[in-house]
Amino acid sequence: FNKECEDGKENEHKNSTNKKQKLHNHEAHSSINAVNEFYDIDPAFLDGKTVFNVFSKKSKFLSLSATNLYDTPNSVFDIRHLTVRDDFLCVFHNKLYDVMSNSFPEKLVQSQSAASSPSDASDFLLKFPSKSLVTTIITKFAQQVDVTSLIPILSVAKSLHDIETLLPNQDSILAPSNVSTDQFLALGNISICLLLAYHSLASSVLIPLKNDDLDRFNTLGEWVDPLENNVRLIKRTFDSMKQCSHPIKIKIVKYLSLLKLYESLSSTAMAVNSDDDVQLAIQLGLDNESTDQNLIMLWNSIYKNYCWRHAFRGEIPLLISLQNVQSTPVIDPILVNNIELLKFQIGMLKYLHSKEQTLSLNKILGLQDEFRSKLNLASQKCFSASLTLNNVVDTLIYRNAQLFTDFYLLLHYETTKDKENFAEKYGGFLQFFQETVFYIFSGLANIRFAGYEFLFVNYSFTVLYNLCFMIFSLHQRSHNCTQYEMEQQQEVLMLLLRKISMLLTDYSKNCRRVNPIVHKIEHVIAAMLETAKNQTGAKQYLLYNGFQEMDTSLVQKNVAKLRTISESLIKTDFYKQREPFVAKSPTTCGITSQ
Repeated sequence: FNKECEDGKENEHKNSTNKKQKLHNHEAHSSINAVNEFYDIDPAFLDGKTVFNVFSKKSKFLSLSATNLYDTPNSVFDIRHLTVRDDFLCVFHNKLYDVMSNSFPEKLVQSQSAASSPSDASDFLLKFPSKSLVTTIITKFAQQVDVTSLIPILSVAKSLHDIETLLPNQDSILAPSNVSTDQFLALGNISICLLLAYHSLASSVLIPLKNDDLDRFNTLGEWVDPLENNVRLIKRTFDSMKQCSHPIKIKIVKYLSLLKLYESLSSTAMAVNSDDDVQLAIQLGLDNESTDQNLIMLWNSIYKNYCWRHAFRGEIPLLISLQNVQSTPVIDPILVNNIELLKFQIGMLKYLHSKEQTLSLNKILGLQDEFRSKLNLASQKCFSASLTLNNVVDTLIYRNAQLFTDFYLLLHYETTKDKENFAEKYGGFLQFFQETVFYIFSGLANIRFAGYEFLFVNYSFTVLYNLCFMIFSLHQRSHNCTQYEMEQQQEVLMLLLRKISMLLTDYSKNCRRVNPIVHKIEHVIAAMLETAKNQTGAKQYLLYNGFQEMDTSLVQKNVAKLRTISESLIKTDFYKQREPFVAKSPTTCGITSQ
């Protein structure tokens, strides 16, 4: 696994020295005896090119459609946050929404109701497959995955013991009223353990399953919905409990933390955006635990997973950051390795969300460099399989953050008409794009990660989903320009999207169960390709963008770089063996009634 640690080392931004010098100069000016102009001075008196105010602006096209697009001001690394602020993505979103509302209103209603449906249990009974299947699946899961190191809050040994005492031999239906609170929680842990085992097998294209193993997997797949119903029913039951003893509350918070972890890893669970695990843990004083080793480990796990799920979306882990005293020692080896990285991310997100001071462009450039350095430091300390696997998640969180930050900086340079820095940042973004796509697909094809992909597959595909929107936004800007070289650029950008779709198609062919996020990416790429195919008329000159004043020689250089990236993804000879893209319904962005 040590080789993968090297993959986490970042060296994409070639001008980091200059950026650090700029930050150093700014910090020197803002010394203890100097005025911090970005905190103390009215932004109207500051140089507009040094003030980063992308977050405070919204697209002028936001109100031009009866759209359901809404802002996510607390989630700066969410694609909706970018779409609200990028004219080209906002126009695309409005077009898709108008197509749906005018041509397929029933599908629009279905998608909206599905997105807003509460994740309540469908009935009030717990359902399980046979004891022999449950025992075999969990035993094999523990043999394949080092659960103790990676998920210390999940005890496989206890779950196996509970299976023997709680489950009958055949498929069973249990009424909650017939089991004690302890047994109720134990059944919840068994359900989550089975679901994790399922996703471990479903997410991997590298573990061969034949005969009995394949039959067991297929049978387990039929039980995913009932098992997820189990975990939601159990959570809802404890949400309604007003009084219970302290030991029971400890067991409840452990269950909630395991459930939140599962929701963040699962492609099927309907996660509720709540932090009840952290809230209850803080109420119980776990953030100040100093004696009980088990409770310390529990808090360490809660802390890490809470930071991860919020940092990935660009949200401040508020409940952690507001705590004045956190005296719980860090003893989990995984958290020991990346605690400084997590603390840095909290500080960075606090700055990006700051309402007390104007955001400094140079400060943000410096934070990008520091983020890379912190990740490199954590990567160099990965001397075990569990640390390396967690570093993959750290790296994907880093890559998602850097992609968004790079794109926001492109918007800043575009708005301020700073064409030199726009061109420089664009070149860096293309390099980072190439390395990120390679990182994602190489991680999914790494035999050393076989069976562990479920830990990072959702992060991987969400980053890829976000990246496709960014590439399409760049394509739309290219389409808006008159240079012949820009026509070449838009063609290659579309080629990149087609090749990403091809890579996903090949990946899906080897999957026993295709991740729903993969289908989501394939559908949005299809809509982008169809939209681009229909753009044969007049260009939208009303929308200024950073490409319009780019030197021809630089555009040619970027096109050459894009062709190199394209070739690195899929060789031309191999790509040409596939059927060419043919638009099916460009007037409706490829959306049909099927």
